[in-house]
Amino acid sequence: MFLAHADYERNVGFCENLLGLACINLKEWSLAEEHFAAAMDKFQKVGEDKFIIMVRHNLGWMYSKQNLSSLAIRYLSEVVENSPNHYKAMYAKALEHYKLDERDVAAELIENGLNISKKLNQEEFIHRYLILQELNNASPTQKLETVVLAGIDYFEREGLYEDVQESYETLGTKFYDEKNHHEASKYFHLGLKAKRKFFEEGALK
Repeated sequence: MFLAHADYERNVGFCENLLGLACINLKEWSLAEEHFAAAMDKFQKVGEDKFIIMVRHNLGWMYSKQNLSSLAIRYLSEVVENSPNHYKAMYAKALEHYKLDERDVAAELIENGLNISKKLNQEEFIHRYLILQELNNASPTQKLETVVLAGIDYFEREGLYEDVQESYETLGTKFYDEKNHHEASKYFHLGLKAKRKFFEEGALK
């Protein structure tokens, strides 16, 4: 009887977590938060620590998407503390520290996360970390551009058009800040095309 009850609580928790992720994609932040809280409650009832960490990571990611860095770091820190090889949470946490200009903390997380990603052959996150590393190091524009374009090649092959858009916008912003309006315009335009592709792909699913 207990096992059947535990399975029920676990399955409801998974459903709530999936609904939370769907709400993130729709930018329905309050609803996402409610679903993640419900998922956390279900997993806590049956002592599923692994899945509690999963939900905490999703909460951290959600707050990161809203640029709520302090909240994001709070949840992501718990994930990294309990799961030291969680390269996804490590990346998201490094990104938030970079946003807060906490470069030394970000650098350490980037180095650790990049090493883990390489050991696991996680090519997507290798590119993510390399791009963030150049940003965090305030590297020369030409070097950043080379690394970002290599990442874009991978993201496009994998159909990760939201990442393609964000990467082009990163370059557009960098060139705009340097008053290189021709290059800035080119990359912002490519970012807009990637955004359209992202919505087209979403509409077909």
